[in-house]
Amino acid sequence: METLLENLPVIRNEIENANSTIEVINIPISDIQFNSPEEIVISNHDFTISQKTMKELFSSIGVSSSFNYYYDEKLGRDEWSALILKLKHVAQKSVYSVRAHDKEIISIREKRIGVRNQDMINMIEHLDTEFHFVLKNFSVEKHTGIMSLDLIMPNTEIEVITNDIWNKGVSVFNDPVGLEQSGVSYLLNRLTCANGMTTPVRRGTIYAESAKFSFDSYADMIERSLNRFDIQETIAIPLNQMKKLNLSIAELDSVCNHLNRIGGDEPQFANLTSMINSSDVYHNLYGTDVYAKPYKWQQTADSGYNAYDMLNLVTWISSHDKIDVAGSTFNCKMSEIEKTNLKIFSGDMIFKEYDMANFAPHPKGIKEVITSINLN
Repeated sequence: METLLENLPVIRNEIENANSTIEVINIPISDIQFNSPEEIVISNHDFTISQKTMKELFSSIGVSSSFNYYYDEKLGRDEWSALILKLKHVAQKSVYSVRAHDKEIISIREKRIGVRNQDMINMIEHLDTEFHFVLKNFSVEKHTGIMSLDLIMPNTEIEVITNDIWNKGVSVFNDPVGLEQSGVSYLLNRLTCANGMTTPVRRGTIYAESAKFSFDSYADMIERSLNRFDIQETIAIPLNQMKKLNLSIAELDSVCNHLNRIGGDEPQFANLTSMINSSDVYHNLYGTDVYAKPYKWQQTADSGYNAYDMLNLVTWISSHDKIDVAGSTFNCKMSEIEKTNLKIFSGDMIFKEYDMANFAPHPKGIKEVITSINLN
């Protein structure tokens, strides 16, 4: 990972390219003409608008987004009763922000306070003199300009439990137009040196929607996120809990289903999850078809897989192209976006509350289910 300063030229260039595709105007609601559920015209502007954007607009002024209208034969035209009634009560001085790309409106919301991404980067660069950030991830959406930035503090590494090393950082996201939410959450990053597994865990998000929003308040949000939480205190308890508990069959099934969705057309993902989550093995242990049982039963039936071991397997897959299981090697290649989604999923596993109340029987041979997984 490179420092924030080393990446600043690339970040600024991507932000500039994204911003060049966005057109933003502020309009009074009196300029919005509702001709029909399929046609909205904004006076004095040559824009087209999608139904998705129309729903966003209706939602922002408190109108149902189900396009509830009826045909009035006497008038010979569509009457949109709910919308017409609501518009009578909307102040004419209300102002909305419209974000467009190639003359197509892609977002329209009641105007909020926004901060330009270039200014946001300048502020974070200033904070870098105190925190010495390392850039973990950066993205900016081309047609919206919405920016996401994950920053790590490399000098905060701590061994939370034996051989499990973490450091902390901050996740910043910003909408330069102010139509979406901007905010900050602290970021926990897992680094186990033996195999390079990583698990980002975003916690405690603070959103910036206040009318008093300013650069100083945003900077204060970032500083509080970095200074006011303790890695040991936050992570040690759930990790130690995971070491003591096995996943239920339902929980393991959920993990395997997620791996299959991420794997897409890669057949070896299905082969791997079939080996891990074997109905034949469960039938031998429980003497019944476990997936024919009620879901409540599956939620409490011991799968034989330790929750912490499964976390290691998932994070390994998200960080490597191959994995050895029971003497067989499986390819687990995926795109960077899929890897990121899988890492976030594994992070969510840490704070899940595992409930293994003994409603289902605990078979004597449960240890036979454990598959040899080589993570070295």
